[in-house]
Amino acid sequence: MKKSHTSPDAEIKKLKATVKLLRNEISEKNRLLQSYERDWALKLFDDLQTIQNEYSILLKPPPVVVKGSFKNQGYSFQINVGDIVGLFSKRRTKVILLNKPVSYVGGDETVTDVIYTETGFPELLKHLDQSNFHFCQVNRSCCVNIRYYDLVSTELVIDKMAHGISEKYARIKISKSYIADFIAKKNAYRHISSLQKNQFRYILDSIVSGLNSFTKNKTMSKAIKPADNSANQQNVNKGTSGTNKQYSQNQGNRGQQMNPKSGGKKGK
Repeated sequence: MKKSHTSPDAEIKKLKATVKLLRNEISEKNRLLQSYERDWALKLFDDLQTIQNEYSILLKPPPVVVKGSFKNQGYSFQINVGDIVGLFSKRRTKVILLNKPVSYVGGDETVTDVIYTETGFPELLKHLDQSNFHFCQVNRSCCVNIRYYDLVSTELVIDKMAHGISEKYARIKISKSYIADFIAKKNAYRHISSLQKNQFRYILDSIVSGLNSFTKNKTMSKAIKPADNSANQQNVNKGTSGTNKQYSQNQGNRGQQMNPKSGGKKGK
Protein backbone atom coordinates (compact mmCIF):
# COMPACT_ATOMS: atom_id res chain seq x y z
CA MET A 1 0.00 0.00 0.00
CA LYS A 2 1.18 3.49 -0.80
CA LYS A 3 1.41 5.88 2.10
CA SER A 4 -0.35 9.19 1.55
CA HIS A 5 1.99 12.11 2.02
CA THR A 6 0.64 15.52 2.99
CA SER A 7 2.47 18.48 1.51
CA PRO A 8 4.25 20.90 3.88
CA ASP A 9 1.94 23.71 2.78
CA ALA A 10 -1.14 21.66 3.74
CA GLU A 11 0.37 20.83 7.15
CA ILE A 12 1.16 24.49 7.80
CA LYS A 13 -2.37 25.48 6.76
CA LYS A 14 -3.83 22.88 9.12
CA LEU A 15 -1.65 24.06 12.01
CA LYS A 16 -2.63 27.69 11.41
CA ALA A 17 -6.32 26.74 11.51
CA THR A 18 -5.78 24.87 14.80
CA VAL A 19 -3.90 27.81 16.32
CA LYS A 20 -6.70 30.16 15.26
CA LEU A 21 -9.32 27.96 16.93
CA LEU A 22 -7.26 27.79 20.13
CA ARG A 23 -6.77 31.57 20.17
CA ASN A 24 -10.51 32.11 19.77
CA GLU A 25 -11.20 29.66 22.58
CA ILE A 26 -8.66 31.34 24.88
CA SER A 27 -10.07 34.75 24.01
CA GLU A 28 -13.60 33.61 24.86
CA LYS A 29 -12.49 32.10 28.18
CA ASN A 30 -10.61 35.29 29.07
CA ARG A 31 -13.68 37.35 28.24
CA LEU A 32 -15.81 35.12 30.46
CA LEU A 33 -13.24 35.29 33.27
CA GLN A 34 -13.08 39.08 33.08
CA SER A 35 -16.86 39.32 33.17
CA TYR A 36 -16.93 37.20 36.34
CA GLU A 37 -14.18 39.30 37.93
CA ARG A 38 -15.95 42.52 37.03
CA ASP A 39 -19.57 41.49 37.73
CA TRP A 40 -19.12 38.59 40.14
CA ALA A 41 -22.16 39.56 42.24
CA LEU A 42 -24.49 39.61 39.23
CA LYS A 43 -23.11 36.31 37.92
CA LEU A 44 -23.60 34.58 41.27
CA PHE A 45 -27.11 36.02 41.52
CA ASP A 46 -27.92 34.62 38.07
CA ASP A 47 -26.61 31.21 39.14
CA LEU A 48 -28.72 31.37 42.27
CA GLN A 49 -31.84 32.21 40.27
CA THR A 50 -31.15 29.36 37.86
CA ILE A 51 -30.87 26.82 40.67
CA GLN A 52 -33.94 28.23 42.38
CA ASN A 53 -36.02 27.97 39.22
CA GLU A 54 -34.83 24.45 38.42
CA TYR A 55 -35.60 23.05 41.85
CA SER A 56 -38.79 25.01 42.48
CA ILE A 57 -40.43 23.05 39.66
CA LEU A 58 -40.16 19.96 41.84
CA LEU A 59 -40.07 21.22 45.41
CA LYS A 60 -42.42 24.19 45.01
CA PRO A 61 -44.59 23.87 41.91
CA PRO A 62 -46.94 26.77 41.09
CA PRO A 63 -50.42 26.87 42.70
CA VAL A 64 -53.28 24.98 41.08
CA VAL A 65 -56.99 25.68 41.03
CA VAL A 66 -59.22 22.85 42.21
CA LYS A 67 -62.99 22.72 41.85
CA GLY A 68 -64.59 21.21 44.91
CA SER A 69 -67.26 21.66 47.50
CA PHE A 70 -67.54 22.75 51.11
CA LYS A 71 -70.76 22.43 53.13
CA ASN A 72 -72.55 21.24 49.97
CA GLN A 73 -71.63 24.41 48.09
CA GLY A 74 -69.43 24.42 44.98
CA TYR A 75 -66.28 26.53 45.02
CA SER A 76 -62.94 26.88 43.27
CA PHE A 77 -59.87 26.86 45.50
CA GLN A 78 -56.35 27.91 44.62
CA ILE A 79 -53.96 25.73 46.59
CA ASN A 80 -50.24 24.99 46.78
CA VAL A 81 -49.33 21.36 46.18
CA GLY A 82 -46.96 21.50 49.16
CA ASP A 83 -49.89 22.32 51.46
CA ILE A 84 -51.80 19.15 50.57
CA VAL A 85 -51.23 16.50 53.23
CA GLY A 86 -53.05 13.74 51.38
CA LEU A 87 -55.97 12.56 49.26
CA PHE A 88 -58.44 10.22 50.91
CA SER A 89 -61.31 8.32 49.35
CA LYS A 90 -64.79 8.00 50.83
CA ARG A 91 -66.54 5.90 48.21
CA ARG A 92 -67.06 8.24 45.23
CA THR A 93 -66.05 11.34 47.17
CA LYS A 94 -62.40 12.29 47.48
CA VAL A 95 -61.15 14.37 50.42
CA ILE A 96 -58.27 16.81 49.86
CA LEU A 97 -56.72 17.41 53.28
CA LEU A 98 -54.68 20.60 53.66
CA ASN A 99 -52.03 21.57 56.19
CA LYS A 100 -53.59 25.02 56.55
CA PRO A 101 -56.98 26.55 55.67
CA VAL A 102 -57.60 28.34 52.37
CA SER A 103 -60.41 30.57 51.13
CA TYR A 104 -62.27 30.08 47.87
CA VAL A 105 -61.27 31.98 44.74
CA GLY A 106 -62.84 35.45 44.72
CA GLY A 107 -63.66 35.63 48.41
CA ASP A 108 -62.35 35.18 51.93
CA GLU A 109 -65.48 34.36 53.90
CA THR A 110 -65.26 30.59 53.44
CA VAL A 111 -62.09 29.15 54.92
CA THR A 112 -61.45 25.42 55.07
CA ASP A 113 -58.67 22.85 55.32
CA VAL A 114 -60.81 20.08 53.78
CA ILE A 115 -62.03 20.14 50.18
CA TYR A 116 -64.40 17.54 48.74
CA THR A 117 -64.46 16.47 45.10
CA GLU A 118 -65.78 13.55 43.02
CA THR A 119 -62.80 13.58 40.70
CA GLY A 120 -61.08 10.17 40.59
CA PHE A 121 -57.56 9.56 41.90
CA PRO A 122 -55.83 9.24 38.48
CA GLU A 123 -57.25 12.48 37.11
CA LEU A 124 -56.83 14.31 40.43
CA LEU A 125 -53.18 13.24 40.79
CA LYS A 126 -52.44 14.22 37.20
CA HIS A 127 -53.84 17.68 37.89
CA LEU A 128 -52.16 18.19 41.27
CA ASP A 129 -48.85 16.42 40.70
CA GLN A 130 -47.77 16.74 37.09
CA SER A 131 -44.20 15.67 37.86
CA ASN A 132 -45.41 12.57 39.77
CA PHE A 133 -43.00 13.56 42.52
CA HIS A 134 -45.03 14.72 45.53
CA PHE A 135 -47.69 12.05 45.99
CA CYS A 136 -47.55 8.33 46.51
CA GLN A 137 -50.49 5.97 46.65
CA VAL A 138 -50.19 3.85 49.80
CA ASN A 139 -53.40 1.80 49.62
CA ARG A 140 -56.59 1.63 47.59
CA SER A 141 -58.19 4.60 49.31
CA CYS A 142 -55.28 6.90 50.13
CA CYS A 143 -52.54 8.95 48.46
CA VAL A 144 -50.19 10.91 50.70
CA ASN A 145 -47.79 13.77 50.18
CA ILE A 146 -44.36 12.24 50.88
CA ARG A 147 -43.31 15.52 52.50
CA TYR A 148 -45.54 14.90 55.53
CA TYR A 149 -45.11 11.19 56.26
CA ASP A 150 -42.35 8.83 57.36
CA LEU A 151 -42.38 5.07 57.07
CA VAL A 152 -42.36 3.17 60.39
CA SER A 153 -42.65 -0.59 59.90
CA THR A 154 -45.87 -1.04 57.89
CA GLU A 155 -47.35 2.32 58.78
CA LEU A 156 -46.94 5.91 57.64
CA VAL A 157 -46.60 8.29 60.55
CA ILE A 158 -47.38 11.99 60.24
CA ASP A 159 -44.41 14.30 60.33
CA LYS A 160 -44.15 17.02 62.98
CA MET A 161 -44.72 19.65 60.27
CA ALA A 162 -48.36 18.60 60.14
CA HIS A 163 -48.85 18.28 63.89
CA GLY A 164 -52.30 19.93 63.67
CA ILE A 165 -53.76 17.07 61.60
CA SER A 166 -56.36 14.92 63.37
CA GLU A 167 -55.36 11.53 64.77
CA LYS A 168 -57.42 9.87 62.05
CA TYR A 169 -54.81 10.79 59.47
CA ALA A 170 -51.76 10.61 61.75
CA ARG A 171 -51.11 6.89 61.15
CA ILE A 172 -51.95 5.14 57.88
CA LYS A 173 -51.47 1.51 56.88
CA ILE A 174 -49.39 1.08 53.74
CA SER A 175 -49.79 -1.89 51.42
CA LYS A 176 -46.65 -3.93 50.71
CA SER A 177 -46.89 -3.25 46.98
CA TYR A 178 -46.47 0.51 47.57
CA ILE A 179 -43.61 0.45 50.11
CA ALA A 180 -40.78 0.49 47.54
CA ASP A 181 -42.35 3.38 45.63
CA PHE A 182 -42.78 5.43 48.81
CA ILE A 183 -39.17 4.84 49.93
CA ALA A 184 -37.81 5.79 46.50
CA LYS A 185 -39.82 9.03 46.35
CA LYS A 186 -39.02 9.95 49.94
CA ASN A 187 -35.28 9.48 49.35
CA ALA A 188 -35.45 11.48 46.13
CA TYR A 189 -37.25 14.33 47.89
CA ARG A 190 -34.69 14.42 50.69
CA HIS A 191 -31.77 14.24 48.27
CA ILE A 192 -33.01 17.07 46.06
CA SER A 193 -33.93 19.23 49.05
CA SER A 194 -30.48 18.68 50.58
CA LEU A 195 -28.74 19.34 47.26
CA GLN A 196 -30.62 22.59 46.81
CA LYS A 197 -29.71 23.75 50.32
CA ASN A 198 -26.03 22.90 49.80
CA GLN A 199 -25.84 24.74 46.48
CA PHE A 200 -27.73 27.72 47.90
CA ARG A 201 -25.34 27.75 50.85
CA TYR A 202 -22.27 27.64 48.57
CA ILE A 203 -23.47 30.48 46.36
CA LEU A 204 -24.67 32.60 49.26
CA ASP A 205 -21.36 32.06 51.08
CA SER A 206 -19.54 33.21 47.94
CA ILE A 207 -21.71 36.34 47.73
CA VAL A 208 -21.26 37.12 51.43
CA SER A 209 -17.51 36.56 51.19
CA GLY A 210 -17.28 38.89 48.21
CA LEU A 211 -19.39 41.55 49.91
CA ASN A 212 -17.29 41.32 53.07
CA SER A 213 -14.11 41.71 51.03
CA PHE A 214 -15.56 44.70 49.18
CA THR A 215 -16.74 46.30 52.44
CA LYS A 216 -13.35 45.72 54.07
CA ASN A 217 -11.53 47.44 51.20
CA LYS A 218 -13.93 50.38 51.32
CA THR A 219 -13.54 50.66 55.09
CA MET A 220 -9.74 50.71 54.88
CA SER A 221 -9.88 53.69 52.53
CA LYS A 222 -12.10 55.76 54.88
CA ALA A 223 -10.81 58.50 57.20
CA ILE A 224 -9.66 57.24 60.57
CA LYS A 225 -11.95 57.71 63.56
CA PRO A 226 -10.99 60.33 66.21
CA ALA A 227 -10.69 57.64 68.89
CA ASP A 228 -8.37 55.55 66.72
CA ASN A 229 -6.38 58.64 65.77
CA SER A 230 -5.80 59.45 69.44
CA ALA A 231 -4.67 55.90 70.14
CA ASN A 232 -2.31 55.86 67.16
CA GLN A 233 -0.67 59.09 68.30
CA GLN A 234 0.40 57.31 71.50
CA ASN A 235 1.48 54.12 69.73
CA VAL A 236 4.86 54.01 68.03
CA ASN A 237 4.23 50.52 66.63
CA LYS A 238 6.89 48.96 68.86
CA GLY A 239 8.18 45.66 67.60
CA THR A 240 7.46 46.54 63.97
CA SER A 241 9.35 48.44 61.32
CA GLY A 242 8.39 52.12 60.99
CA THR A 243 5.71 54.08 62.78
CA ASN A 244 2.12 54.79 61.94
CA LYS A 245 1.12 57.98 60.17
CA GLN A 246 -0.66 59.56 63.12
CA TYR A 247 2.30 58.98 65.47
CA SER A 248 4.76 60.57 63.04
CA GLN A 249 2.56 63.59 62.46
CA ASN A 250 2.05 64.00 66.18
CA GLN A 251 5.79 63.93 66.86
CA GLY A 252 6.41 66.53 64.15
CA ASN A 253 3.77 68.83 65.58
CA ARG A 254 5.17 68.30 69.10
CA GLY A 255 8.67 69.36 67.97
CA GLN A 256 7.31 72.50 66.37
CA GLN A 257 5.38 73.37 69.52
CA MET A 258 8.49 72.96 71.73
CA ASN A 259 10.69 75.00 69.38
CA PRO A 260 8.44 77.37 67.44
CA LYS A 261 11.42 79.34 65.98
CA SER A 262 12.75 76.38 64.04
CA GLY A 263 11.15 75.79 60.66
CA GLY A 264 7.72 76.97 61.64
CA LYS A 265 7.84 80.35 59.84
CA LYS A 266 8.51 81.28 56.27
CA GLY A 267 11.69 83.11 55.46
CA LYS A 268 11.60 86.85 55.09
